[in-house]
Amino acid sequence: MKQKGTLFEQLQLDDEPLGTSSHNNWRESNVIRISVILATVSLCGLFFPNTTNYVFKTEQNISSLQGLPWQYETIRAEYSFPITKTIEQIDKEKRFVQDHTAPVFTQITTQTETTKNLARALDTLKNQHNELRDSRLLREIQEVVSSVYSKGLINIPINTISSSFVSISLSKTDYIQQPITEINDKISLVGKIQSVLKKYVDENTSTQYINDITSIVKPNLIYSADLTMVARQQSADNVRKTLGLVRKGEIVVAKGEIINTEIITKMKSYGLNGNYNIGESTASTSGILGAIMHSGLVYSILILFLSFLRKKIYSNNASLISISSMVITVAFLSWVSLRINSSLSLEYLIIIPVFSMLSAIFFDSRTGFTVTVTMALMLAGVRGNDYTTGFAMLLAGTLGAYSVRDLQHRNQIFRSLGLILIGFVAVIVTITLERNLKLDTMYLPLLSSLINAAATPMITFGVIAIMEKYLNVSTDLKLSEYDNLNHPLLIEMNEKAPGTYQHTLAIAHLVETAAFAIEANPLLARVGAYFHDIGKIPKAEYFIENQIDMENKHDHLSPTKSASIIRNHIEDGIELAKEYKLPQRIIDFIPMHHGTSLIKHFYAKAQDLIHENEKLDETAFRYPGPKPNTKETAILMLADSVEAISRTVDDREDLDIAIDKIFKDKIQDGQLDECELTMRELQEIRQSFVKNLVGVQHQRIQYKEIREN
Repeated sequence: MKQKGTLFEQLQLDDEPLGTSSHNNWRESNVIRISVILATVSLCGLFFPNTTNYVFKTEQNISSLQGLPWQYETIRAEYSFPITKTIEQIDKEKRFVQDHTAPVFTQITTQTETTKNLARALDTLKNQHNELRDSRLLREIQEVVSSVYSKGLINIPINTISSSFVSISLSKTDYIQQPITEINDKISLVGKIQSVLKKYVDENTSTQYINDITSIVKPNLIYSADLTMVARQQSADNVRKTLGLVRKGEIVVAKGEIINTEIITKMKSYGLNGNYNIGESTASTSGILGAIMHSGLVYSILILFLSFLRKKIYSNNASLISISSMVITVAFLSWVSLRINSSLSLEYLIIIPVFSMLSAIFFDSRTGFTVTVTMALMLAGVRGNDYTTGFAMLLAGTLGAYSVRDLQHRNQIFRSLGLILIGFVAVIVTITLERNLKLDTMYLPLLSSLINAAATPMITFGVIAIMEKYLNVSTDLKLSEYDNLNHPLLIEMNEKAPGTYQHTLAIAHLVETAAFAIEANPLLARVGAYFHDIGKIPKAEYFIENQIDMENKHDHLSPTKSASIIRNHIEDGIELAKEYKLPQRIIDFIPMHHGTSLIKHFYAKAQDLIHENEKLDETAFRYPGPKPNTKETAILMLADSVEAISRTVDDREDLDIAIDKIFKDKIQDGQLDECELTMRELQEIRQSFVKNLVGVQHQRIQYKEIREN
């Protein structure tokens, strides 16, 4: 897992001495840490719904709760009341019944008159067409026409009728209903006659006969627009204005019940008819205690993660306060979103994605994810088990956090916009479809989500810029500005300490590849390596790699003096780093790449100069520290020793032995005690070192010279 240095640990005073114990400092005070935890739990708990008195006063608030659980106490009817439909519901039902009211037709002849007309029509046709004198054909046509007349032949196309029945007016007060499937129009009459004629005559003759027959056979049911309009108005007037009755003592809405359209209508009816303050909630001692316990359980997810897996963040009160402040802010904004009456979906404007991204940038992506989970659950709890918004914030925040896990360019922040928006849209659309809600109910949440997603990168960028400028905090964005060999300090090193400069370049490659191998921060490791030995610039000639064509000045100094000069390159480096305003994350590499290691060469020389029973002060020959406290500084310590020893060995076997000894010595000397490297990671670092050093020291063939002639 990529373990970036905790950036909030850098919020320290410039004059705080390196390597000194800070157990008495407020940053590591157990009392302050416990106070922060208790304060966070209590403050967040007070925002939960059972701890405050609150009353919904408008219908708009009630409607906005559709699809959410009712977070307040169960409401029982204090009196019986009808469930009234909304004006929109009534108008919609009226339009529906009017569209499906049976059209009204009047009969223009009686059955006897119809039969006489049919007989006269057929006699006329027999005289006009000899073929119709065939008794079978005539009988079949007569049966078809009689059947059509008996059921009714209307004067308008059937496909224009939307109802399944037609109404036939027998008198001013007497109507009968006829199924639409039994009624005929001109098109259906033609089809039936055609099916008979095709058995006896050809198609052309059939068409002529059909035209003659249909010109004689007239509709006996005539559509009445006036009567139909009256019928439709009566149907609309008969639409019920209520959905039912809620009796006294019955539940209007139960606590935790998902609010649907029916419940909203019931609540509005109760409020309108009884002048009742819907949603009234009264705080109680048990409610407050339960809310604080709820808050504590949610917050414990974050605390357990930090205390077990991110001990440096947990033990640094500045870091803990910053994270806890995010959680409290989310709880407060969630509470505010319930109190403000707005047409927008305010819950989707809560800036959880901003905090998710900041947590991932200033700490690491896993911490960012855990902070996101905690904030999303806290939001859902404060808003009364608001699963939809909590889930949307969880997904959007997670995508935002992981979109900046390897942030090295400022433009990268803006790709987070698309990912955060995708997280919001995916959840909102999914829940809307799952709960069969109207599609227009998700327009406002989507609009608020778009605003949140667009604002998140800008807010994040602004916070980073402020913290980098005023709080001496350096993100990877800041570090990338120092990933440049043309930095004035490095140019000066190349001029005054060329051996150290070449050593620096070799070290930078080693630590970068090793950091990649264990998923640490390659950028931090490389930049830290560039500046770790800048303290050698003032007295470059006292270091062996810079002693080109000159005698070793240490030959004329005592071991103690030589060790002091070597030790001083740490202090000189820190002074130069501060002079050039290097970020604290880079400065840490200067003392930590040696930790409190023993300067063995001069310590051994000093041992040769003392008597057998005389004791040597070892502290005079040790670097001031502190020891490496991150994976990146620990990698640099190992690489510094390995690169130096690699110049003294020629074959692979000797290199393996030398590297193993260095690793063993550093572990036994306790130099790696304060970093989080595991034995598996140490093995991966070793393999990376060997692979790179063997590549540097590869054999070259002896090229054969060309003879002159």
